Amino acid sequence: MRGLFCTSQAVARQWVVRGIRGSIVNIGSQAGSVAIEERAAYGSSKAAVAQLTRNLALEWASAGIRVNAVAPTFVRTELTASTLARGDWANELLSRIPLGRFGDPSEVVGGVAYLLGDASSLVTGHTLAIDGRYTIR
Repeated sequence: MRGLFCTSQAVARQWVVRGIRGSIVNIGSQAGSVAIEERAAYGSSKAAVAQLTRNLALEWASAGIRVNAVAPTFVRTELTASTLARGDWANELLSRIPLGRFGDPSEVVGGVAYLLGDASSLVTGHTLAIDGRYTIR
């Protein structure tokens, strides 16, 4: 959280000095808006990402800097392979995802690309759930 704050602040300072209108996209998680077993510290830090995103969006909007976040569900990567290989855990997680599958990194990239692009030029302070609607319940 501290690194995210300090990095965002350093970038925004340079953009303001140079008159650059830009877009920052933070990486959050569905765990920032729902409780998930064995993820208390992680979920708390991701909830903080969502709040920081809202605050920075408000503070920097007048400078033309947009700040948003993505909040993916469990995504199949090398880092999550061991967790998602636990049959009992994986089955429980899948039962909570209405679309019935884990995410793919390309889906997260797509959300980030949208939030960085012109199509989202009126979007700021938003956390985009890329979660198969895990957080709908």
